[in-house]
Amino acid sequence: WQRQTSGVQRQLLDIAFATPQRGLAVGDFGTLVRTDNGGATWSTVSLPADVKLPPDVADVVDPGDIVLYAVAFSDPDHAWAVGEFGTILASGDGGVTWHQQNSAVETSLFGVSFADQQRGWAVGIVSTLLMTTDGGTNWHKEAVETPKGFLLSLYDVQVRGNYGWAVGNSGLLLNSKDAGATWQLVKVPVQMGSSWLRGLSLFPDGRGFIVGARGLVLSADRDKFTPSKERL
Repeated sequence: WQRQTSGVQRQLLDIAFATPQRGLAVGDFGTLVRTDNGGATWSTVSLPADVKLPPDVADVVDPGDIVLYAVAFSDPDHAWAVGEFGTILASGDGGVTWHQQNSAVETSLFGVSFADQQRGWAVGIVSTLLMTTDGGTNWHKEAVETPKGFLLSLYDVQVRGNYGWAVGNSGLLLNSKDAGATWQLVKVPVQMGSSWLRGLSLFPDGRGFIVGARGLVLSADRDKFTPSKERL
């Protein structure tokens, strides 16, 4: 690894690259930086001046200071960033300029992923799972099953081909077998019930890995998973 200089002092919470040269990183206080040279240099991008926040926070929070938790590309030109108060931002020029999309929720969003330019998903607090089939023009909240009595956060989501996973608090694990159209709660071993699952990465064939608390690594194979490592 080699250290790069982002040019900002704020916390950076997520990063995504569409090509070996073009990448974006996001973080707190509206931090958004981009590169077109593989990270040799990074430039700061300002959030749109017309970002709208929920009425109960609009008077106390500057729209330019919202926390952005995640960013994703569908191709080198199209990108999305999500964050506090249900904020979803979209770009059609590789992250140079951004505009807000209506998420229809006011809860923080922690993860976003797009399978192509039209189909995408975002996840967040209180088991929120949003889906779009038109590039984010319209986002719809999906009904998902959760452990009885719990409203757990979802932290990350990804769909490749016909298979997808969404992961969250207290062993919350969702799987899709129909390209993200519907999601099913996956039962996990009792010893994983207190573990948080934080991130995942899938290959095009639906296989991949999920990571979380205490060094936990799950090997995902389309609609099944196997614990690969957990340091207790």
